[in-house]
Amino acid sequence: LETASEDCGINDTTAMALLGNQIWLGRENGLKVYETDFPRIKLAVGIDIPEYLQHAEITALASDGQDVWIGTRNGLFQYRSGTGSWTPYTLLNGLAGNDISTIAAGTAFVWVGTAGEGLSRYSKRTQKWESFNLNDGLADSNIRSIALDGKYVWIGTFSAGVCRYDLTTELWTTYRTADYKGMP
Repeated sequence: LETASEDCGINDTTAMALLGNQIWLGRENGLKVYETDFPRIKLAVGIDIPEYLQHAEITALASDGQDVWIGTRNGLFQYRSGTGSWTPYTLLNGLAGNDISTIAAGTAFVWVGTAGEGLSRYSKRTQKWESFNLNDGLADSNIRSIALDGKYVWIGTFSAGVCRYDLTTELWTTYRTADYKGMP
């Protein structure tokens, strides 16, 4: 068991992502990045975290091996490890909503779930956003989790079961319990 002699910012962790030998910790009050070279972790140097992210509630984190995606209650940030640059995304850039609840980063797309406004997909090739909501086949606008398996995107919702998006056919399938009483 490793202990720290002072609060080094690992309390109140809300999300985590790994990028190389770094562990990114989202917290209720800001973002911290640590080097994980053992035997001890230490605060990473050389990453200039924007002022807003030093104090924002971090709601989700994901890494695709090159970039880290940081979700907050007021939008999404992309950190490009190759350049050390940051890009903010909000409703104005094409996100379904600003209250980010979950992120999954794949090789071609980054999927971003929101707390009440649906799902967004970022194409790394075109650098464009596309959003999905109830009209597109999504069963609930309150997205809780996203999992990628190469053929499907699995979306856990707050109150309408699990949705599966087929990346080939672009069709939605919804899975619910037999006693479901919500919207059809």
